[in-house]
Amino acid sequence: MKNGYEEAAKELGVIVEVMAAPTEGDTKSQLETLESMVAKDYKGLILSPIEPFNLVPGVVKANNKGLKVVNLGPPIDKKTVEQAGGKLDSKITVNFEEQGSMAAKYIVEKIGPSGGKVAIIQGIPGAGQSEGRTAGARKVFESTKGIELVSVQPGNWDRNTAYNIATNLVQAHPDLKGIFCCNDVMALAAADALEAAGKRQGKIIFGVDFIQQAQEAIKAGKLDGSIAYSMKVYSRAAIILTMKAIQGHSLPEAVYSPLAAVTKENIAEYENWK
Repeated sequence: MKNGYEEAAKELGVIVEVMAAPTEGDTKSQLETLESMVAKDYKGLILSPIEPFNLVPGVVKANNKGLKVVNLGPPIDKKTVEQAGGKLDSKITVNFEEQGSMAAKYIVEKIGPSGGKVAIIQGIPGAGQSEGRTAGARKVFESTKGIELVSVQPGNWDRNTAYNIATNLVQAHPDLKGIFCCNDVMALAAADALEAAGKRQGKIIFGVDFIQQAQEAIKAGKLDGSIAYSMKVYSRAAIILTMKAIQGHSLPEAVYSPLAAVTKENIAEYENWK
């Protein structure tokens, strides 16, 4: 995303600074980072919260200074912002529930009519991506005859945590047939864990984000698939949306980025994906 923002900024002739919290769970530092950005000489902010509420005070401070605020990705809770006296100018996101649903449908299709046991490794509980992707996958698994969802555990977007969860899963359920992970980092860790345990064969592992390591793993047959959306298009669209807000254009409440299920069957079609 950082690369996408910076590349789009050069193309569009704007100045962009990308800042982040030190870890994906540090909600306090993320708010402090936002507040430091509000104090600078920006005209607009693009915000991706760790969870729905932590950035609300910063949004209100940005509003009070006259800055435009666009929410990218996980939702900032709109009702809470409004109750605090603030507003969001627009939102650009992906349908997280659809991401989970697409991945789960692939897993179910590959398992086939014989059915079997599946599991979900979530991200951080309460995070928009984690909750949406989990809900989408859960609906598909629980509504499919013959599919048994045996475990839903938080991996916190962390490789080591996901590795340990997957290791324990195949020990508890040697006949497990599929794992949906709410991002690629955890999916790659799950694949490593099953390989180390000698249990990788015959099990379907699917992630989300289609990061470079996932692309390579799918080509190598290590990972079965990932849900992709173009980071380059996503970040560029966010900057354009923010520029329109600054210029006073009327904006839609939300813009959604298209999704693609990239698998070992169609990976060749995404050779130069950005």
